Amino acid sequence: MKPTGLQKLGFAALTLCVCLTGCHHALPTTQQTLTTQAAEQLIPLKTVDATVTPPAGWAPEPLKQDEKHRHQIWLSPSGHTAYGVIYMSLPLPAAIIPGGAETVLEEGFLPNMKKTEGKADLVGEVTDDPKRGGIRFVAEGGFYLVRAFMVLEGMHAWAVYAGTERSAPVNVEELKLAEQARDRTVLGLKQ
Repeated sequence: MKPTGLQKLGFAALTLCVCLTGCHHALPTTQQTLTTQAAEQLIPLKTVDATVTPPAGWAPEPLKQDEKHRHQIWLSPSGHTAYGVIYMSLPLPAAIIPGGAETVLEEGFLPNMKKTEGKADLVGEVTDDPKRGGIRFVAEGGFYLVRAFMVLEGMHAWAVYAGTERSAPVNVEELKLAEQARDRTVLGLKQ
C-alpha cells in the first residue's frame, strides 16, 4: 500500500525533528582499536551497533553523534575517500513506516545531507537490496558522493557507505577498498 501524502508529511516531520538533527563530536571509546585493526578483521563497534571492517591504515574520524544518531567515518590515506556507518534511531517501528527505507532516505537522510553539505541529490535509481533487506542508492552532496545501502530493523536504521570527495579525482583503489568494507559490514551486534 502506497503511503498518502499526509502520511509521508507526518513521517517527514517526525523524522526531521527527532531522527537526524545536527551532530557534535566526541571520540569513540575504541579509538585505539579502530586505528590499529587490520582490514580483514571484524571489529564489533557498539557505537554504531555493527561489526565493521575498515581498510588497514584508514584513520577513524571522531564519532559524530546526538541523541538519535551516531556516525563513524574512516578516511583513506589520501583523505579523499571514506567508509562510514550511520546508525539512526527511528521515531516509529520500521515495520509501520510507510514506504520503509525509501521514506527514511527521502525524508531523513537526504534533508540532513542537504543541511550539512548545502546539496543532496539522488544519482540514478534507488534499488532494492534483497540480500540485505533494504535499499541501495548513490547520493551527491555539496562535498561528497556516497554509494550506500540502507537497512531498517525494529526502531533503528543504518546507512553504510563508500564515499568520495567531489573536489578530488576518484582514487579507484581506495574506492574499491571502501566498497569492500561497506559490503562486509554486519549490522546489529548480537548481545
